[in-house]
Amino acid sequence: MLHYIPVALERVRGFRDIYPEESEPRKRIFEVSEKAAEVFGFRKIEMPSVEHMDLYRIKSGDELVSQCFTFRDKGGRQITLTPEATPTVVRMLTSRKDISRPVRWYSFQKYWRYEEPQAGRQREFYQFNGDIFGPSSAEVDAEVIGLAAFILNNLGLNGHYRILINDRSIMERVLLENGIKDVTKAFAIIDKFKKTDRDQFFLDLEELGMPKDRVRDFCKMLEQVTPIELSEGVIKNVIHYDDNDSQIQRFLRLSKILPSYSPETFFLDLSTVRGLAYYTGVVFEAFDVDGKFRSILGGGRYDNLAQLYSGQNIPAVGFGMGDAILEMLLKHTGLFGYDKKEQKFYVATPDKTYYPSAVMLATKIRSSAIPAHLNINERNMGMQLKEANKEGATDLIVLGKQEFESNSLTWKKLDSGKQISITYDAFLDLLAKRGIGEVAFPDS
Repeated sequence: MLHYIPVALERVRGFRDIYPEESEPRKRIFEVSEKAAEVFGFRKIEMPSVEHMDLYRIKSGDELVSQCFTFRDKGGRQITLTPEATPTVVRMLTSRKDISRPVRWYSFQKYWRYEEPQAGRQREFYQFNGDIFGPSSAEVDAEVIGLAAFILNNLGLNGHYRILINDRSIMERVLLENGIKDVTKAFAIIDKFKKTDRDQFFLDLEELGMPKDRVRDFCKMLEQVTPIELSEGVIKNVIHYDDNDSQIQRFLRLSKILPSYSPETFFLDLSTVRGLAYYTGVVFEAFDVDGKFRSILGGGRYDNLAQLYSGQNIPAVGFGMGDAILEMLLKHTGLFGYDKKEQKFYVATPDKTYYPSAVMLATKIRSSAIPAHLNINERNMGMQLKEANKEGATDLIVLGKQEFESNSLTWKKLDSGKQISITYDAFLDLLAKRGIGEVAFPDS
């Protein structure tokens, strides 16, 4: 005889239990994101859950490395649960010589980071990633950023967010012109600009070599957020360049293309530099307009990462979008729901004698990709009707003695209450003719 031994089986901190009432509306996030990527011409990839730790030491930055879930495998190798997509995607691409370019890849899977859990940040999370490899142009940058906006708009969030854009190559020149030589360290400081006390921020810049009389004006520059189509006027005020400057002209072309993807969505923000060390050009992040949440998504151009891993020169641009903040924003805006109306049958059996026939009918319905529930708990008809409504069934099929003997079915529409008797073969004929729509309920 087994004896109950009380054990505290609590959920591990930083990880989530997702029940059906949350999982079902979350389906829309995955479906919309993946469909958006596919209509943009992206193809899906899947990545392993573990990687060699060295993959992230190369270029991801100390902060990310410190957040990895690392362990030694049985061969003594240092392994980590995959904390982000980009290094793995580059590894996958550079390991194959037969993949023609340009490459448009996307994924939507789990990652792990040992961070301090808080609202919108867990140690296990799903993240959508989209990347283009091969060509390097303002048009390619715009296509990736445009995909990000397309996903959010198709989730109903148009007007609830904005995408802030900058270019690290331009910012590097701005920093150098303002006396800062350690650009990498400056980017790390600027990345936390919105969260850092101003006096402390001033001191940090002065310690890096920025003259004291320039710090305040530099901070005012970082505070500006300008519609992307007005970028040229802002850039003229912060950097010296001429019409032959390819970096500036590329960014200005990007600023002209982006509004065509989604008007009033994109803004120049010189404080947006992104924390990861491998970004080389344009960078971007999306935030809700009310400023209630952390970044919804972020990404940028990383042209040197393939060179570091494999010696291959493969320009790249991409972004990642986590599920947690997106879910919080959808709830905040009243858009977190799965309102996809689909036909769903409940096959009721007043007598278990006819249950095998009910299973056969349900199997035929399910084979047409239509949900069908069965009376698996031997409930009476009243309880089965309640269960049908609870499960969201749209149609009730009754298969009892009378129906069985006459080779017919009783079919009821639960929303209108309309009910008919139809032969078994006639129902199967309607099922076969339905195409991609519902099984049509006869008028008479």
